[in-house]
Amino acid sequence: AGILQSTFSALQGTGVAIAILSRNSRHVVVKVLSQAQLMPCVMPDLVFGFEDYDDEVPKSSVISSRILRPLGLSASQALFVDDDAGNIRDVTKRCPGVACLQSPRTGLRQEDCERIMAWAEGLATSRPAA
Repeated sequence: AGILQSTFSALQGTGVAIAILSRNSRHVVVKVLSQAQLMPCVMPDLVFGFEDYDDEVPKSSVISSRILRPLGLSASQALFVDDDAGNIRDVTKRCPGVACLQSPRTGLRQEDCERIMAWAEGLATSRPAA
């Protein structure tokens, strides 16, 4: 989990909010994130499990209604990472502007984490100066 810890910490340091959207139980997801020492980088109210939406509700709908709108984010300020090609197609079609990255089913690799950080750095440079 070393690469994930460093990636999650770096994302948090750039001000990126990390949301987890899973078809697994929220409790199980939080437990795994906690065991991997990743939970400190994730806002607990941005962990969504199967308890939070019905099976027929696409992830794109949850992204729009439970993540983007409440956080006041535009689609261009979001990156969706998933190992399922169907979910990637859904988000690409229904959330135009959201950047998507399909990861292998075995988990994020070094190059995936580098692509995520490059996305975050691009986002940071496009923000207006405070």
